[in-house]
Amino acid sequence: MGLDYIDFYHFWCLMSPEAYESRKPILKEFEKLKDEGLIKHLCVSTHMNGNDIGNMLNDYPFESILLGYSPMNFNYREVGLQAAADRNMGVVVMNPLGGGIIPQHPERFSFLKTEESETVVEAALRFLINDDRITVTLVGFSNEDQLKEAISAVEGYKPIEKKRIDEMRKSMTESFDHMCTGCQYCDHCPEGLPVPKLMDSYNQYMLTNNKQEIVNRMNWHWALNNKDKSFFDQCTQCGSCEAACTQHLPIIARIKEMGEAVDELQKK
Repeated sequence: MGLDYIDFYHFWCLMSPEAYESRKPILKEFEKLKDEGLIKHLCVSTHMNGNDIGNMLNDYPFESILLGYSPMNFNYREVGLQAAADRNMGVVVMNPLGGGIIPQHPERFSFLKTEESETVVEAALRFLINDDRITVTLVGFSNEDQLKEAISAVEGYKPIEKKRIDEMRKSMTESFDHMCTGCQYCDHCPEGLPVPKLMDSYNQYMLTNNKQEIVNRMNWHWALNNKDKSFFDQCTQCGSCEAACTQHLPIIARIKEMGEAVDELQKK
């Protein structure tokens, strides 16, 4: 890479405590690189839940952590974020808009707004900016307007009172902690089922409480047209998707529920 050293080197993509334990011996090699001055800071990237993150940080003195954190799934990783803060670690947040779900459903996330004039994206980013445990928030952009909106979120930020933050957290805990954030690690079904696309379609049902939205999302967004219950029955409940899920969602039960919903709609 033409560099004398790397500032932040991440022990990458730990998805489970088992993965951490199996890869721990590699840390000794990273420590040698750090001793040689090739690495300045040994960091970690993880998709584990908050308790597992806390246990990992108790076990090894990483200097910084990268984790998914947003108004949608904050409760899932709250313990891990606090564990990092207690150790005065740098905290970098990815997927701050829930994999695009928040801007796609502004009406459902309007409770995040503290000012009438702000957008839901601005409000969601300011929820993170307001958290002094977070060092950096990584925001993705698809166009210039999205870039401008993120900049506006920063430039127009005003501290949010703790009471208001607590109200937001209560609403989010009750409504959104169990939605798929679209990381796609489950996309290796032995039977060929497009699990990430199905979970995204299930999100629409959770957002609207309308079973028809499952079919609409499958047909119009993912081109999974004219699927009937037999399509969902291909699931053998092997559990490979749930083992890979970074949020430990009940994917098998949701696929079964989707099949039953589609069957019910087709009989009407």
